[in-house]
Parts: sequence; structure tokens; C-alpha cells
Amino acid sequence: MSCQNLVSGELTDEQLRASLEAVKALDKSLDFLISLSPDARKHMIKLRADHVDFVHQMKSVCNQQPDFLPRQFELAEFDLDVALSSQLEQLETAISNFARRVEDTMMGVRSDMYAGALEAYNYLRIAK
Repeated sequence: MSCQNLVSGELTDEQLRASLEAVKALDKSLDFLISLSPDARKHMIKLRADHVDFVHQMKSVCNQQPDFLPRQFELAEFDLDVALSSQLEQLETAISNFARRVEDTMMGVRSDMYAGALEAYNYLRIAK
């Protein structure tokens, strides 16, 4: 093999199958997840980082003084959204870190593959 060896590992068919099933199980367990079209993403109102405190302040005010809210305002749903956002943020961080490691490993394996192919090609040229 080439002198470069960033990644050395083996993924058995059983490990791959179990990993894919785990991802499917995670997706299924979060049955409220949605998929947005590019157009929907473009047109929806977005929470900027500098507005997070505002949301939490409004949640606090609404829960302390719910009488000023009209009946159609669903305070319980608002509370659920704020809590879910916090929980999903933790999950997103964990999944992003994992995805980055998979991506980095894939990049390393492909680099090793290409370095090996180039080295083999050079040996083939010398042998001729």
C-alpha cells in the first residue's frame, strides 16, 4: 500500500446494516421531523441568534401574564416549540459532529485510495 494511510478500518456488511437500521430507527423515533422545500425555506420567518433572548423573554412574560394574550394564541404550543428547539439543538450538534467525522473519514479514505492508485501507477510505469 502507499506510504499514506490516513484511515485503516473495515466496515462489515453487518455493521453497515446495523448502522443504517440505527439511522432509520432514529428518524422513525422523531416522527415530527419535517422536510422543507427550498421555496419554503426561503420564505419562512427565521430566528437569528440575536433574537433568541427575545423569544425566551416573551415566553417568560406570556407565562407570567397570560391574560393579555388572545384566546387563539396557543401558549402551550409556544412553550413546546421553545423547549423542542433547545432539545433539537443538542441533537443537531451531536449529529453534526458525527456527520463531520464520517465526512472526514470518507475524505481520508478517498485520499488513501487515490494515493495508492498513483503509487501503483508509478510502479507500473517503472516496470515498463
